[in-house]
Amino acid sequence: MEVLMVDDEPGLLEQAKSFLEKENERLKIRISTSAKKALKLLEREECDCVVSDYQMPEMNGLDFLETVRGKRNSDIPFIMFTGKSREEVAIKALNFGANRYIRKGGSPKSQYGVLADAIIQEVKRVKSKQKLSENKKKFKQLFEMNPVPTHLFNKEGELVEVNQSACQTLGYEKKELLGKNIFEIPFLTEEAQNKIIGFFQDYVNKNLDEENGSPPIEPEIIEVETKKGKSRIGEVKAKPIKNNGKISGVIGVVRDITDHRKRREKEKFLHSLLRHDVQNKTQIIHGYLQILAEKDLPDKQKKSVEKALNACKESISVIEKVKTLREVNREEEVGEVNIGSVIKNVVSEKEPQASEKGIRIEYEDCGYNVMGGPLLDELFSNLIENSIVHSDCEKIRISSEETEEKCIFTLEDDGCGIPQEGRKKIFERGYRKGDTGGSGLGLYLVKEIAESYEGRVEVENSELGGAKVDVYLRKT
Repeated sequence: MEVLMVDDEPGLLEQAKSFLEKENERLKIRISTSAKKALKLLEREECDCVVSDYQMPEMNGLDFLETVRGKRNSDIPFIMFTGKSREEVAIKALNFGANRYIRKGGSPKSQYGVLADAIIQEVKRVKSKQKLSENKKKFKQLFEMNPVPTHLFNKEGELVEVNQSACQTLGYEKKELLGKNIFEIPFLTEEAQNKIIGFFQDYVNKNLDEENGSPPIEPEIIEVETKKGKSRIGEVKAKPIKNNGKISGVIGVVRDITDHRKRREKEKFLHSLLRHDVQNKTQIIHGYLQILAEKDLPDKQKKSVEKALNACKESISVIEKVKTLREVNREEEVGEVNIGSVIKNVVSEKEPQASEKGIRIEYEDCGYNVMGGPLLDELFSNLIENSIVHSDCEKIRISSEETEEKCIFTLEDDGCGIPQEGRKKIFERGYRKGDTGGSGLGLYLVKEIAESYEGRVEVENSELGGAKVDVYLRKT
C-alpha cells in the first residue's frame, strides 16, 4: 500500500516512515513537507492513502483535505494525524470527508501501531466500496443492454428497475412501471401476479435459494398484456439477489415465446391432420386394395395392386416415423432402462417379418442398464427392420459389450453391406438407396434417438460379410 505522509516537520516524517514500515511490511511510505507539494505529487503518482498533519504553513490540513475532496474530487482514504485536540478541528475534518481523526501522542510504537491499523482498514474499506460501485455500474450496463426483457424487484415485491427491452416489448415507459408493487403493475394478468407472489412466498420470504439446499427454481410460463391490449406469453427465469447473505431482491428475465407457442400449436394441428385424417384415409385405401388383391385379377393388375399396397404401407410407415421424430424433440423423462428386455421384446416383434424373408435373428441376451427412455424401443425396431428390408441377408446377429462408461450394442448381418461412400450419408435424413430405399427416415431416427440419450451410432463392415452398426449408450 502506497501511503503519502504530509507534515512540516522532517524529523517526524522520517520517524513515522521507519515505524510504519516496520509495523506492517505492506506499507510503503512516501513523505512530503507541505500540502502544496503533496498535491503536486498526487497529480503525478497513484497513492492508496493520505495521512496529514493539521497545522502547517501556507496550507493547513483542513484546506488540503478540502482541496482533495472538492476540487480534485478524490475519494482516497484521508487520515488527519495531528497533535491539535480541538474538537471543532476534528468535526470540520470529518465534515470535509476525512476517514479518521487520530491524535499524536503517547509512545511512538503505540501511536504508529494505531495509525498503521487505521490505514489498512480505511484502504480496504474504500477499495471494497469502489469495487462494489464498479460492480453496480457493470450490472446496470449489462442489465440495460440485455436484449431480453429484464425486471428487478426489491424484497417487498416493488419493481425498482426495468430495462429498455422490456419497455419496448410491453409498450410502457419506465416512469409508468417503476415503484409499483406486483398488484399495481399494469402488464401482469391476475394469474401472472399469483405466480410471482408464490415465488416470493417460496423463496424470498424464507430467504431460500438453490445454494442452501432448496429445490431448483424452475422457469414459469406467464401471460402478460401490452399497453395496446395484446396478449404475450413469456417464459420467466427468476433468481434471488443476495446482499450479505440475505435476499434483497429478485431479478427476472422474460423470454417472449408467443410466436414459438403459435408455431407449436400450428405444428400440433398439422400433425394431428397427418396422424388422423391422412392416416385414416390411407388405411381405408389400404383395406380396399387388400380386398382387390384377394380377387382373381389378371397378372398385370395384380402387380399394380401390389405396388399400390406397398405404397400405402410406406405412407403409414412415414406417418409413424414423423410421430417418432416429434417425440425425439420433446423433453421426456430419462432414467435407468434394462436394455436387455427392450431388445428382447423388439426381436420378438420382428421375428415373424424376418421369417417371411428367410432371415434368422440371433440375439445374445444381456442384463445391462443404460440411461434412456421409451424411444429405445423405436431405435432398435428401426435398426432391425432396416436390416430385414434392405440388406438382402440370411442372418442378423445382435450382441453387446460394456466399457467403463458405455454399453455397446452391435447389430450385424451377412447381407450386401454398405459401400464406403454411403457410410457417411446413411444416417442423414432422407437418404435412400436403390428400390428398397423407403422413406430415408429409419436410420436417421436411430441416430437422433441415440444422441437424445447422450449416445452415438457408428457403422462399418461386418466379419459376417454385410454391415455392422454399433450403438453406444451411457451406462448406469
